Amino acid sequence: MSRRSFVPLVVAVLAAGCHHSISVPAAQMPRLNGASTNVTYGYQVSVRTETVQTVTRTDGTMAHVRGEFSATPVFRNPAVPRLTFRAPVESRIDGPNLVMAGGNRGPTPFALAQLLHVDVTTYDAQLTAALATLIGGLVALAAGGVTLAILFG
Repeated sequence: MSRRSFVPLVVAVLAAGCHHSISVPAAQMPRLNGASTNVTYGYQVSVRTETVQTVTRTDGTMAHVRGEFSATPVFRNPAVPRLTFRAPVESRIDGPNLVMAGGNRGPTPFALAQLLHVDVTTYDAQLTAALATLIGGLVALAAGGVTLAILFG
């Protein structure tokens, strides 16, 4: 891989960040209402606070959803197009429907009987920071190797 193609790849990976997804039964979605992430900046200090909500996954295990998330309902019929709701996501059960709203969409009802589950995706700041550190280290090593090759080559 040439240096020209490596730099845009690194920038693209870091800009996108790392995300973590879990599958949640549609009826669990209202438990995630109020999820938030808040970063407060002060003199030489930044404080990140996140809500942590506990839900049951489709496989029956428990999962923690940290901070804001996006949600994508998955239908039993794979031909139905997927809609993604961006943070902040709010949902409620209204009779036979799951009604979801997000930062990018207004309230939208979905028949519970038609849903397999909802994919909940969160941004993983710690994994992104670890990846940035790893890539930064690799770039530094590569730069050092090029410098040594120029000096002693």
